[in-house]
Amino acid sequence: MSLLATHITTTRGRLLAALALCISLSATPAAFGKKSSVDLMRSAVHISKRADRNANLALKPITSKRIKDGAVASVDLANGAVDGSKLADDSVTTSKIANGHVTGDDVADNAIGGTKVADESLSGADIGDLGIGTSDLANDAITSSKIASGAVGTGDLADSSVNSAKLLDGAVTSGDLQNGGVETVDLANNSVTSGKIADGEIVTADLAGDAVTSAKIDDGTIVLGDLAGDSVDSGKVVNDSLTASDLGTGSVATDEIADGQVANADLGADAVTSAKILDGTILSADIFDGTVGAADLGTGSVTSAKILDGDVSNADLGTDAVTSAKILDGTIVGADVFDGTIASADLGSNAVTLGKINAGAVDSTAVVDNSLTAADLAPNAVDQSELAAGSVVSGKLGPNAVGTSNIAASAVDQAQLAPDSVRATHIFTSAVGNDELATDSVNTAELIADSVTTAKIADLQVTTNKLANDAVTGAKVSNGSLTAQDIAGGAPGGPLAGQTTIDPPSIAANQCWVATIGLSGMQVGDHVTVNAVTPQANNDYRVEALTGIANSLRVQFCNNDRTNPVDPPSADYSYLAIHP
Repeated sequence: MSLLATHITTTRGRLLAALALCISLSATPAAFGKKSSVDLMRSAVHISKRADRNANLALKPITSKRIKDGAVASVDLANGAVDGSKLADDSVTTSKIANGHVTGDDVADNAIGGTKVADESLSGADIGDLGIGTSDLANDAITSSKIASGAVGTGDLADSSVNSAKLLDGAVTSGDLQNGGVETVDLANNSVTSGKIADGEIVTADLAGDAVTSAKIDDGTIVLGDLAGDSVDSGKVVNDSLTASDLGTGSVATDEIADGQVANADLGADAVTSAKILDGTILSADIFDGTVGAADLGTGSVTSAKILDGDVSNADLGTDAVTSAKILDGTIVGADVFDGTIASADLGSNAVTLGKINAGAVDSTAVVDNSLTAADLAPNAVDQSELAAGSVVSGKLGPNAVGTSNIAASAVDQAQLAPDSVRATHIFTSAVGNDELATDSVNTAELIADSVTTAKIADLQVTTNKLANDAVTGAKVSNGSLTAQDIAGGAPGGPLAGQTTIDPPSIAANQCWVATIGLSGMQVGDHVTVNAVTPQANNDYRVEALTGIANSLRVQFCNNDRTNPVDPPSADYSYLAIHP
């Protein structure tokens, strides 16, 4: 029977029951008091309608609204009646699922996240071969104990991942290094010592300008072969330092000599002949006092007019040079003869002999000034007491007459020396030290070629200014002796090498931050290295020097962590900038 037929039958039955009720009630009015039959029928109709309404409601589908919360029990549900569409999100909790009844087919792809898996519950058997990728591993998840011995190959290492701290001291041998594989950035500061550099391997190109100073060059080791052709110009030569041995034969012509600059010291012995002297140009001032000898004078060249009146002294006259004929008659007067003696006019030739003169009779007043000659004096007759102060001048000393024993200590100063008077042969070995020389007293002209040896130069006295440009090549630099200060670029405040403190901010995952520090003298394109003074405690971040910009040092900090931020600590960093 259909639901509609059932409904109709139920309704008809109810109507017949209501009608029967009415009839029965009408037959027994006393039972209901004063109600009439009509009232009773009306009540029956209402009861019928209510019953019909309830019947209709019972026939409608049962919605969630008509079910009391929590009233549906397991026995009310048919097998398989509850599928995924009947379940509200998050309605099935652990307590609703029987143990062991969730299979792989029940779980959607990617439905189980990390939070759904109990800690330490997965074993190796739960994970498929090659099932763990790089993205599945947390940072620092793989420790040394997790890696099989010998399992890490070259391809497993990221570029620059093996730093000094990762290598066992002495573990890297020559065979481990690829030829040409070690670059500047691979070397720690001060890691290349003298023993690491092959002899003769530092060449000119390895040195920055002004890198090799006087202190770095062995005294006396710069030779001609170290200088490039035409590298020594006038500006590189100390004034007055070139000697004859420095000049090639015939290299100095008239054009190279400034007018009036050829001095006596520049002329060789007998270099100036009569043909080189312009007639009539030799003056008295040009002739060294006492140097014109009899051989220099032509016969009869000295006339009376050439002799200063009264200047012919006894010493100028040869023995017996003055004869009676040479004396003007009547010119010898009593004043010419010692008082109390016979005047010359009274004496015949050779009239006054030695025997005629009493001992001590002839004193200074009795002798004509400047009349005594060497022949008049007995050997060793003149001692110190006979000489007036300052009376022995240069012209009075014979060749080699003054020896070392004749000179008092410190007696000879500059005032006592005639120009060009001291020759090498006059100086005792090692007699002239720094104390004996006046400031700037010795120039090149005073030095014999090759006379200044290494032993003659005081330590640390060959400065940068003493070296010609490009004179010092790599072969001249002591192995392993260059420091950061020597190779750093020049700047107003000194070499571009020092320390600075940097306090980076927190850096987001996989991001970088650049610190810019003012540094006067830094140039665009400068090569810069930066190192932490104290090694960083972890590898969460890396520090890199960026190429220089004008007057600024740039240091980049990069977060190596792809997930978490990192806050590098404030630290001191050393820097070195080299001009390209």
